[in-house]
Amino acid sequence: MDMRSRFLVFVLPLLACGQATAMGLPSLDASGIAPAVVSAMSSAQTVFVSANDGAAAKSMISRLGDEAIRTISNSGLDEASKKQTFRRLLTQNFDMATIGRFAMGKYWRQATPQQQAEYTRLYEKMIVDVYTARFNKYSGQTFEVTDTRVDESGDIVVSSNVVSSGSTPVSVDWRVRPKGGGYRIIDVMVEGVSMAVTQRNDFAGVIQQGGGTVDALLDYLKKGGTSDVKK
Repeated sequence: MDMRSRFLVFVLPLLACGQATAMGLPSLDASGIAPAVVSAMSSAQTVFVSANDGAAAKSMISRLGDEAIRTISNSGLDEASKKQTFRRLLTQNFDMATIGRFAMGKYWRQATPQQQAEYTRLYEKMIVDVYTARFNKYSGQTFEVTDTRVDESGDIVVSSNVVSSGSTPVSVDWRVRPKGGGYRIIDVMVEGVSMAVTQRNDFAGVIQQGGGTVDALLDYLKKGGTSDVKK
């Protein structure tokens, strides 16, 4: 198995954090993402994107995959070391603040500063823990970046395909935004299903079943973001 064939290991566990399925999600537009996501995640200041930005975003996704694969393939690293590397990859390449606030939805504004800080810490930890625990379930896939485009919101969408032997290719789109002199991923869409929307639906369900309190979500995340928390 070549190095890129394990790239799906990095993608799917991120999406697996959400409990919701495509059924019940908001309808998606032609860009492969719910219009509400584009609106809610758009910054107030317009960012002008050039062709160079598209090429840089494409290169960023390739580099991210290469480093994730090297980490996964390094048998000399224990789980703690891999988690440390994955956490660095997240903070360097994903806009965790934007993603996390969107996933919390209206409850972010209802949370106290202390709750917001605790949520941010627990949210990042949950994502790292989930995909480091699940990466061994994925193997034999190949990955290819196929296209980049700038959508109506000004974000760069890097398109890719993940192929398993004998299976239909799975489309994976990465929504990338220029930020702070670099680029950050703000969403990942698999077959048009947004990670951000999936997590937002899941978290809203947790809070609603927990009496509408932010503490219900914090308890859920403290227990690893597993379904038994909601019982």
